[in-house]
Amino acid sequence: MGSELHNRLMKIAGQVNAIDRMIESSASPLDVLTQIHAAKSAITKVAEIVASNAICDKVQEEDAETVKELVKRFSGLS
Repeated sequence: MGSELHNRLMKIAGQVNAIDRMIESSASPLDVLTQIHAAKSAITKVAEIVASNAICDKVQEEDAETVKELVKRFSGLS
């Protein structure tokens, strides 16, 4: 899990840096908002993975997929 999350977080850091450069160069607001949405979605996915893994560590193996699906659905409600 650590390596996968690290890679995702490095990609998110790159996205945030790109957003900053876009704003500095007066890029189209629509383009900036599109990139912000992509970064937000990526952060939500990281939160989903962390929550699923933490919960799955506490439940029986056969319930792990159910827990992952519940977390995924819950994270989409916000």
